[in-house]
Amino acid sequence: ALRVNRKFPNGLHKYLPSFPKSILGIKFLHVIKSQQGRGEIKGGAVEGPADEEIALLGGGIVGADGQTSERPKPETRVWWDYLGGCHWLWDAERMSEMARATGRDAAKYDRMSAEARAYLKDTFFNTPDGTIREPFRDMQTAALFALRLGLVEGDAAGRTRQLLRDGIAARGGTLETGFLGTAIALDTLTEQGMSAVAYDLLLNHRFPGWLYSVDQGATTIWERWDSYTKEKGFGPVAMNSYNHYS
Repeated sequence: ALRVNRKFPNGLHKYLPSFPKSILGIKFLHVIKSQQGRGEIKGGAVEGPADEEIALLGGGIVGADGQTSERPKPETRVWWDYLGGCHWLWDAERMSEMARATGRDAAKYDRMSAEARAYLKDTFFNTPDGTIREPFRDMQTAALFALRLGLVEGDAAGRTRQLLRDGIAARGGTLETGFLGTAIALDTLTEQGMSAVAYDLLLNHRFPGWLYSVDQGATTIWERWDSYTKEKGFGPVAMNSYNHYS
């Protein structure tokens, strides 16, 4: 069950897993890159706050309102359970790697990783062919996380790669991912032997695409592909950052 961390202001728990994932990602890059670059790391607290972040994701449950409305559809809740479970696994694995890099005991994070992986496999991949369950099978983000986290193997991984290729082609060679899927799209495609697809996405000038935003005048990363367009001008004020970390 979800344990809401009241330290997050203004109901920030509703936006899990994106914000805690980002916080932990910064910690991970700092620790691991420091380890690779200098061979040692000066002590620093990474466990306490990160443990709380992972606890919020435990069980995969992500937010009472499904992050979409006060009364989300049942499939919306299940979708956010999947994304929450993926970040539960990803965060636990990164904490395990950081613990080892800093000479700490990684056992509890290894247990978390195993529990999260079992939850995801039993809940979302218990299908005859080993791919993700319906209605998420044709979703680009679902496939990206399945491949990125090794939730599909062998023939199931091959089928998932093909589903992802087909999904991108069906969209005219563009993404239909949201905030979380977009962040891992290019790296995951490249790691899965689809670097040509990744380059096509990166260099695409159609909407939605990074160069579409550039063609509209972007000199920074925007929160939306069409935060501003030459045809319509500025987009809605809400969630429309023009200097976004995504």
